[in-house]
Amino acid sequence: MDPKFIKAFTAPGDTRLLGYRMRPFSLKHRLALHVLESPFVTPDKPMSVLDLFIAVKVCSEKSVRKLTFMDVVRMSSIKAKPEKMETYVKAFHEYSNISNWPKFWDKNKQSTAKGTPWILSVISNLISNGFQEESAWSLPESQAIWYHTAISMRNGNDVALMTDDDENIMKDFHKLAEEAKAKPRIRRANKATK
Repeated sequence: MDPKFIKAFTAPGDTRLLGYRMRPFSLKHRLALHVLESPFVTPDKPMSVLDLFIAVKVCSEKSVRKLTFMDVVRMSSIKAKPEKMETYVKAFHEYSNISNWPKFWDKNKQSTAKGTPWILSVISNLISNGFQEESAWSLPESQAIWYHTAISMRNGNDVALMTDDDENIMKDFHKLAEEAKAKPRIRRANKATK
């Protein structure tokens, strides 16, 4: 059985980050982070200490409009020791549980959703298959993605999952390909014909 699947359904637990009890990371949280243009969901956007606190407050379902005294103390501590920032950002990424999503083989196909945001595609698929709207939005994201994938496969969509062994083979292949590119090639001189 796929270890990512097992972790997706067993890993979401009680997580505390920066003094807040985090709710399991869900599509509701991802959407809120998109609305706020958080660096956690916006590639290449620089991360500030305030961005980190806003993301934590969103995912702990606390108001982002007001910083508490302890928020200010913790922010000052992180600013005084910048290496803490990297530790907290890494902890947030681990909390999000995205590493436990299923891995897909790239088939170089465009999405059939045609303009529908992927978050809405997942939610609507879950709701149309019996999930209540609130539970679909609150379900831990990695579980929602696994359910969405299973439902899509059951409905006949061409989805091919990559196992951990497949992924390791691909990593080894890419590593060997890069090493081969880096090695100088020896050209043989043409022998002069007599």
